[in-house]
Amino acid sequence: MDLGIAGKVALVTGASRGLGFACAERLAKEGSRVVIAARDPERLQRAVDRIGEQQGEAHGIPADIATKEGIEDLTAQLKEKGLEPDILVFNNSGPPNPTFEDATDEEYLIAYQRMVMAFNWAVKSVLPTMKERRWGRIVTLGSYCVKEPHSELKMVLHNLIRPAAVGLSKTIADEVGEFGITVNTIGTGTIDGGDEESTFRINYRKRAAERGITFEEMKAIRIEPIPMKRAGEPYEVAGLCAYLASDLAGFITGQTILIDGGKARSFL
Repeated sequence: MDLGIAGKVALVTGASRGLGFACAERLAKEGSRVVIAARDPERLQRAVDRIGEQQGEAHGIPADIATKEGIEDLTAQLKEKGLEPDILVFNNSGPPNPTFEDATDEEYLIAYQRMVMAFNWAVKSVLPTMKERRWGRIVTLGSYCVKEPHSELKMVLHNLIRPAAVGLSKTIADEVGEFGITVNTIGTGTIDGGDEESTFRINYRKRAAERGITFEEMKAIRIEPIPMKRAGEPYEVAGLCAYLASDLAGFITGQTILIDGGKARSFL
């Protein structure tokens, strides 16, 4: 199936590993000219090399996309290299995980900056070119909690800030639709890529230790409510991302699409 994005420039942030890398890898397989932005130069280069080994085109630019200055520097480098994006896949590290009673004012502000302001800065950096070309795709990797809030004690900032990011995404979609630009969110559920340093595994090891159980026991507890009785895999998220970034999805915008194995019980 031709997704119509061969030759398109795709900027994927937070893409040196995990879901971000999976999305970058899939877009490269579809013929997109992928730019990977991440903070760790060594890990970034390894990601670029892996895509190159698969005959895909990838460029790496070290950047801290959680800051306005980092986005501005990334934008300048993209322009200098002639890699102004047609596609933006926004992925960033999640907010802190305190309980409601323990959450500090600073942690609320950190969460808002990472999930909302960073997305705002990133979108504003790519819009001029997308508007000029009258074509663009913006995809955010979010969470299923925008449909059904997490019930865990330490997810208050996720439940608060991720819906705010979706509100921003929907508003942007309304404003830029006439330019052929779509804006959508992927609401991920339990996704395990098997990387021991992934956020999923780090968080679950920590929670397992707090409960005095093994990682596998913790994972089993998390998987039990999922109708499909397994965790999702990065390639499944990447496939949805590639579709939303494609020509075929040109009439889908302002949506949050869950990929959670049916875990969320919400009708909407």
